[in-house]
Amino acid sequence: MIRGCMDTVGMASPDGPLSIIILIGSLVPLLLGADVVVRGGSSVARALGVPPFAVGLTIIAFGTSAPELFINVSAAITGEGSIAIGNILGSNIFNIGIALSLLAILRPIPFSPGVARIEVPLVLFAALGMLTVMSDRYLNQGAVDIVTRTEGILLLSIFGIFLAYLALYRRSTLNSSEQQPIVVLGTISRPVSVVRSGSAVLLGFVLLAIGGAGTVRGAVGMAAYFGVSEYVIAITVVAVGTSLPELATTAIAAIRGQTDIAMGNILGSNIFNIFLVLGATATIRPITAPYRLLDHGVHIFLALLLFLAVHGTKKQVLQRWHGGIGVIIYGLYLFLLLGT
Repeated sequence: MIRGCMDTVGMASPDGPLSIIILIGSLVPLLLGADVVVRGGSSVARALGVPPFAVGLTIIAFGTSAPELFINVSAAITGEGSIAIGNILGSNIFNIGIALSLLAILRPIPFSPGVARIEVPLVLFAALGMLTVMSDRYLNQGAVDIVTRTEGILLLSIFGIFLAYLALYRRSTLNSSEQQPIVVLGTISRPVSVVRSGSAVLLGFVLLAIGGAGTVRGAVGMAAYFGVSEYVIAITVVAVGTSLPELATTAIAAIRGQTDIAMGNILGSNIFNIFLVLGATATIRPITAPYRLLDHGVHIFLALLLFLAVHGTKKQVLQRWHGGIGVIIYGLYLFLLLGT
């Protein structure tokens, strides 16, 4: 299915205005497909007796990261490594610098001990890990910076350990919320028939594949039209577009006072993007992309600020002024990025 969609991507890039329409239009099936996958997957899991906490921490987390995954798979198959890397970096930077920061400005966000102890440090570890696997010229004196298939498998292995932790260690802390409805892109997921839900999941994957292929094609054409690199388009326009599910889901969860769901969604997405999305992409095809200190530096700096904000006081609360700093940093980052 994906390779069939790639045939479309492999065609000659459309002109500028058409590329913009294709890119923006492709975000619609991407976001809709992610929503459909989460809804259908949640219903199937509940019908089969899967605990709600497992549904929330796996299916919903995957659903909000699915746009990035399908775009990167499309980019890997067509050899567009810069789009794959830019999409991951841009999405993670946006998640902390804008999505999380704006929520903190609207409402201070308390962190539970479990999230502060495990997920927050893991976000910083993931950012440092991405920098490490992409620094071949500096660490190994390589000719190019490349994420190898071996490194991709290693990232996937770490992701597997993280899932095992969620399933085994966090079970006891989540049992109290088993009966809570699950927030899915601002709505409530309710179980329906297995056949209907399974069909919805398949439809969602089709939409994701179509949207991922179209996004890559539109990004390539848009970059050529404006005379900028595909990487810049990926780390700005594409990354912001694919981060909309995280922003919407987190906003609704925060408004309803479900802070752990809100935090778990943002932090889980950043963890998924590196260990699952980057790992799966590099496993399919090694990724060669330019190393940019500005992007990795901002990524790590925001993750470090989050860590210090949460662990700097006994309250473990992300305050409004923390959010203000995050938004300012993101604005300065865009200014430097587009200026260079």
